[in-house]
Amino acid sequence: MDAQASEPMVGGGADEPLPGQDERLVRCGESHRGRGGGGLDEDEGVAEGSRLIDLACGTGSLAVQAARRGAVAHGVDVSEEMLAFAQARAERFGVAPHWHRGGFLDYAHIGPLADVVTTKSALHQLPDLWKQQALRNAAGYLDTRRPLRCM
Repeated sequence: MDAQASEPMVGGGADEPLPGQDERLVRCGESHRGRGGGGLDEDEGVAEGSRLIDLACGTGSLAVQAARRGAVAHGVDVSEEMLAFAQARAERFGVAPHWHRGGFLDYAHIGPLADVVTTKSALHQLPDLWKQQALRNAAGYLDTRRPLRCM
């Protein structure tokens, strides 16, 4: 069986959105397929004064990395334990990202739109029915000129 045939498609084709679909959802993760790591690459646009929201931030590694670069970083997670771990990590590095308890479906970002929205290894936790809504919510926190990054 062809490997591509078994992959679920978000849009009308490999790089083509369905009518009325946000094209950023089609590109979600595209630039990072096949790359190792999972941290923020230099070309991500995360720098002094930029804004990042990391959904399902877990241990806070991306939010802390962004804050260390001078970005205004927000880490969002449903787990109080993970947020406590993330806060301790940030303190070890001398940075202060903003931490929020919430999830893909109930977090409501207040403030300027983000330059970068990330999520890593978390969307699979949602039932299929809610994945598209989660991506729409995430895209709503994002400056319309920027892509949504899913790893």
